[in-house]
Amino acid sequence: MQIFSVREFIRTFFGKLPLRFVLTIPFLLQIFTTVGFVGYLSYLNGQKSVNELANQLMREVSYRIEQNIKVYLNTPHQINQHKLDTISLGLLTMDNLQPWEKYLLQQVKSNQSISFTSIANKSGEYRTGERLSDGSLSINVSGKSTHFNFYSYKKNLKGENKKPTKVVKNFDIRDHPSYYDAMKMGKSTWSSVYISFLDPTLLISALQPVYDKNKKFQGVLITALSLEHISKFLKTLKIGKSGQTFIIDRNGNLLASSINERQFKSQNQTRFLIPSEKSTNLITKETSTFLSKQFDGFKNINTSHKLDFKINGNVYFVKVMPFQDGKDLDWLIVIVVPEKDFLGHVHATTKSTMILCIIALIITTIICIFTTRWIVKPIRHLNQAAKKLAKGEWEQNLEINSCDEIEELALSFEIMTRQLKRYFSVLESQNQELKHLNSAYAKFVPYHFLSFLNKKSIIDIQLGNQVTKEMAVMFSDIRSFIGISENMTPQENFDFVNAYLRRVSPEIRNYNGFIVKYLGDGMMAIFPKSANDAIEAGIAKQKAVNKYNIERQKNGYKPIQLGIGIHFGQMMVGIIGESARMQGDAFSDNVNLASRLESLTKFYGVSLIISKDFFNVLQDPCQYQIRFLDRVIVKGRKKPIDIYEVMDGCTEKSKFLKWETKSDFCQGIEYYQNQEWLDAKIFFERVLSINPEDQAALIYLNRLQQLMSQDILKDWNGVWALTEK
Repeated sequence: MQIFSVREFIRTFFGKLPLRFVLTIPFLLQIFTTVGFVGYLSYLNGQKSVNELANQLMREVSYRIEQNIKVYLNTPHQINQHKLDTISLGLLTMDNLQPWEKYLLQQVKSNQSISFTSIANKSGEYRTGERLSDGSLSINVSGKSTHFNFYSYKKNLKGENKKPTKVVKNFDIRDHPSYYDAMKMGKSTWSSVYISFLDPTLLISALQPVYDKNKKFQGVLITALSLEHISKFLKTLKIGKSGQTFIIDRNGNLLASSINERQFKSQNQTRFLIPSEKSTNLITKETSTFLSKQFDGFKNINTSHKLDFKINGNVYFVKVMPFQDGKDLDWLIVIVVPEKDFLGHVHATTKSTMILCIIALIITTIICIFTTRWIVKPIRHLNQAAKKLAKGEWEQNLEINSCDEIEELALSFEIMTRQLKRYFSVLESQNQELKHLNSAYAKFVPYHFLSFLNKKSIIDIQLGNQVTKEMAVMFSDIRSFIGISENMTPQENFDFVNAYLRRVSPEIRNYNGFIVKYLGDGMMAIFPKSANDAIEAGIAKQKAVNKYNIERQKNGYKPIQLGIGIHFGQMMVGIIGESARMQGDAFSDNVNLASRLESLTKFYGVSLIISKDFFNVLQDPCQYQIRFLDRVIVKGRKKPIDIYEVMDGCTEKSKFLKWETKSDFCQGIEYYQNQEWLDAKIFFERVLSINPEDQAALIYLNRLQQLMSQDILKDWNGVWALTEK
């Protein structure tokens, strides 16, 4: 009742006012609202501009830092590889390190970015070529020949050793963490950041363990970088007017900075790294403290984040980005920019906008007042009738006695009302029918397919509509489906296939793909956006089938096996058929190859096979459990292709056994490709002793039996031609 009383009051109050005031007030309210809204949007756009500028600046700076560090950190591993190649070629040995001195010194001369490069054997002998902070070169020697004392010799102009400039008693490289870490990891890796005892600088070493042909540990190759070079690079960056950047490890220790601050300090003859939260620089300290609290420690920062916080009441934008190089290096890059660096231009723009809004408000108000004077009473009646019409009140009786123009408008309004009433009822019924039709059409031609063909509706589809581009294509079906279906009635076959497709088809859509067509128990799908979408969908389909098999076994049915083949390349996807019957399809030799890969899953006894072309376009293949399977020529093609098995979707037992034997499997393939049949046979037999169900290893053993009875093949390239699809 109170609502109706208020409405009556408004109606009574405005009804007593002249029409020009009734029309003027709403116009003025709209104008004031619009101007206020424009001013508010101007303010929001200013804030948005600040955020966009900050994001753009930090994105560009972080990209430059990341690229520079990648290049810088790649150098020591390349140097270690050169040393490893020298050992493999027999030019130098691990037993006698004295000839290494000139070689190491030459490496230091040739690579200005490294601090030192060294070699240590299992007997404790150790040689280092080092560049000191003053630019001079030195050779460091320790081991049994020096009674395990460390001697550092500066080189004279003739390259000869002078008297030792540094002596460290009881130094055994085998006790050093770098030596132990390399031996423990058994692969190329990084040491922890440490402080040089010859120069006041932070170092990090690339480590490479050395093994002989019998896989016995022989020693360690070490190449060290000074993090001072990274700090020098950071100082060259211009980050707004007063922004800065620094790098920390996962423990929060400060490794490099764009400002002049020490990363370590000494106390009681002990030197240790400085945590960034205890930095002498206020911004570094407060930023690190904020990030540590925000993520409950630095180790929980796994992706790039853009945040803002306050220092002494001033807003700062901060971007933190993990940096990893695939060799166990895990740092955090932090960029900090004060908001005030961007506000000057934004404030000037906002002020100009507000002045223009006020001027526009004054002018528009004056025009509005004069315009409403010309509005006459019949317009109000038409307005009221239109409001009733909008509420569905179709019966209107307009009695207007005015000039010809207004009277004609009223007659036209009455005619329009009658026609709208008739059309509205027809349109309402047709709209419901169209909704049902669109819902039915979408089941046959999915929206994603229409969008891919740049069509808004199914009625826009025509024969020959197609899109050609590089993308991933997937074929999949149920293995041995004919044998399973023979024991079913037709209805049971349809129920079984639909139950299977109901579980796996959504995974295609979940990863930005769409099904081009069903092929009985199989399907063909494409992934236009990313190859990673295809492999994720394939793994998800395998896991869905694994879950489905658990249900089948509980109900007394045998589990089913899924075969999936994925390839990447140029293909055409579009509409084929004739005027009375159309369907989607995909064409190209790459589509045919994906179908061949799916067929090979049964031959090799695996669930998911990808081609090398697909493997090469994955964003990060290392995040998946992939093993090289074979180099073959499939039927219908002349060129060989490399194929790989993706194991992520296998059952836990199968995945564990294949991952456990991956090293032996790959070694067997290497011997196989080098025609070392007996050695290959040993490794494949070792695989089968652990995983007897590895059909791929059994295939190689059968090939070896055939190849061992033949002479050495001069044109052997490790390629096997398959005669079946």
